[in-house]
Amino acid sequence: MLTNLADILRRAGLRVVEEPGWKTRGH
Repeated sequence: MLTNLADILRRAGLRVVEEPGWKTRGH
């Protein structure tokens, strides 16, 4: 779901910084 959220943010035009660990923050 987090990956989906990142995609939504990208479509919104926001700058999403994908770092190894930002996904673990959501858990």
